[in-house]
Amino acid sequence: MNSKIYPLAYKLSPGQTCTLYYLGFPQTWKATLLDLARKNNPRFKDEYGLPTNALKKLVDSWMEGVIALSPLKKDSHDEHWLTSCYAYSEKNIQALCGIIKVWVKATYVTAPRTLPLVKKLANDFCDMINTDDFKALQATSEVCLTLKDGTVCEEAYQAVPLLAVNRLLGQEIVLSGRTLHLCYAAKNQLISHPIIDSKSHHQYSFVFDLSVQTTPPQRKALLLCQMSIRRWILDNYNKERSPFLSESIGSHIKVSDSKYCQVPIAYDYISKQLDWKVQDKECYNIWGYEQLPSANDILRDPKIYIEKILLPYKNGMTGFVASKIGTGVSVVELLPFIGLPPFFAMKYRGISLHPFGSGQILNPYAPPLQQSRSLFIPFLYPLCHFSALRLRYLKYKEHIGLTKFRIINNCECLRRHL
Repeated sequence: MNSKIYPLAYKLSPGQTCTLYYLGFPQTWKATLLDLARKNNPRFKDEYGLPTNALKKLVDSWMEGVIALSPLKKDSHDEHWLTSCYAYSEKNIQALCGIIKVWVKATYVTAPRTLPLVKKLANDFCDMINTDDFKALQATSEVCLTLKDGTVCEEAYQAVPLLAVNRLLGQEIVLSGRTLHLCYAAKNQLISHPIIDSKSHHQYSFVFDLSVQTTPPQRKALLLCQMSIRRWILDNYNKERSPFLSESIGSHIKVSDSKYCQVPIAYDYISKQLDWKVQDKECYNIWGYEQLPSANDILRDPKIYIEKILLPYKNGMTGFVASKIGTGVSVVELLPFIGLPPFFAMKYRGISLHPFGSGQILNPYAPPLQQSRSLFIPFLYPLCHFSALRLRYLKYKEHIGLTKFRIINNCECLRRHL
């Protein structure tokens, strides 16, 4: 069994700045919501705050660029309630108001055992929500994300991946002879357009999950890129009925050439059938996208909708044609992203896997390979180094190997690709 992990890790250049956009929460709204919470639950305590975890999940899923959403409590300071690295357009604020309405109705209207008085007050509150209340509550600030000592500020853990995704969105890169068009799939996540396997004709996509992590003991920050494979359901064996789903399935709906929205399909205990998850469907409709077809129709014959709607495949899913695509991304496929052409990646893969002692600055590759340009880095910030980390299950006094690759003239590559 191979217990080694080979993540892609990019060392961030110091001095990277970003404009953050803040949105306050109207105090009249908060007072009304706190009153609703007290009437709905007599044991509600002000110090616990409003149940905004569900709202945060909806905002993260259906609004791009959101860094943080602060809790709402009786004595909380809500001037910076919502933080984003993108400016708030009128359309975005309208969508935010719609998402708040979806959350309020799910919490106080459609929830079981809700009192009739609470339902009426919640509906009245939704009717009074107006985008004008947000106009005077907007603010901005310039923040330094990456510091000289290699550490980052608190906002950078969310802002850097979001800005990197924004730079990569819509770009095309070549991996093992295949051109990948990068699309938005979720917060801090990109996927490629579906790739058709030449032998099985099954479809799959490469997935890129970006995150900022720190390395002990200096807590220096790295931008990690975790690559994986996402397989898509090709067909259903029985066209007369939908297969049984033991868990929800997150359908990927293509809304533009560079964006997919995820709307889960699950068993609805009210309608007693498979259907779109209500809250996500309502958020999808807020943005005015094309109307969703019946979830049952998609599950009965997914091949008809495969151009617009993709269903992820997992091992053991009954009723669907089993995917013949593997789930892993090999080291050889990862190496072109650090600047090695496929031939050299295969030739030198044995050398590249040898770890080095802690503190050594060594490069095992020949000088021509040190001059090669990365296929992935040029789309990101002007990064100064790429670090290929080799992690193992560490025992006492063991070291983590670290190899540094020098990227030549990276700023020129960035300008050429943008």
